[in-house]
Amino acid sequence: MELVLNPRARIRRDGETLWVQTPDPERGLQTYVVTHHDDRSLFETVISIMAPDQSDVELDDVMWDRLGEIGLVVPAPHAVSDLAFACELPCAVPGRDLAYNAHPALAIQRGPELPPAVAQLLHGASLPLAAQFPIAWVTDLITGVPAPYVVAGPAAAALDRLHAGRPAPADLAPHVRADLAQAEIHGRPDFVERRAACWETQPARRNAAMPSAAGPSCAACCRPRSCRRCGPTSARMSRPAMPGAATARCRCAGSATTSTS
Repeated sequence: MELVLNPRARIRRDGETLWVQTPDPERGLQTYVVTHHDDRSLFETVISIMAPDQSDVELDDVMWDRLGEIGLVVPAPHAVSDLAFACELPCAVPGRDLAYNAHPALAIQRGPELPPAVAQLLHGASLPLAAQFPIAWVTDLITGVPAPYVVAGPAAAALDRLHAGRPAPADLAPHVRADLAQAEIHGRPDFVERRAACWETQPARRNAAMPSAAGPSCAACCRPRSCRRCGPTSARMSRPAMPGAATARCRCAGSATTSTS
């Protein structure tokens, strides 16, 4: 089987530490940390691969396997250069009939152009999002991380009746209310206070900031969809553990170095 360099891999060097990010069709975008101290041979091999002239790089079977484990080399048929991502609205079990307010930072995208507030957060970064609209953008008021959700079916019609920070319609179907609440598109009126209190009780999350090899992008946690419901051309996503980064937040995928579920 022919192995080639993964065209979607991103590598960032910080002294004697390498942050390697590689998308995996099944597990989502994986982040690996390779240090000179802990794994000198792998560290030096990756440095060699990063060099402009790779003609003199010779690898044995063991190193090919190591590079495959972190996704830097992939079978040639899997070396796709273009991927489209989407984040579906989570399915939730309807609960109590509570009064909800639309998220204070809710923004609706109905075409290719990002909402101005989201574009400002992402500093003009180009995101490989699938052309599925409308998209409800929910920006975490504590971390400043925006999350894009593709909203379809009855929930899409509900978006027309939601306005940032205003009370949500009381006559929404129970399953629509539950799905929108699960995505934090709307929530209880004291949502902001409860979110801040929750954040303050989790110092590990506040201190878990990690350099991003890809910069502002969806790359923190997107994965191509492969489930029966989603189809093969998009992606499901999960919440990243990178407080303060201007990175699209999503929910399903994990990370090799940080648990995001």
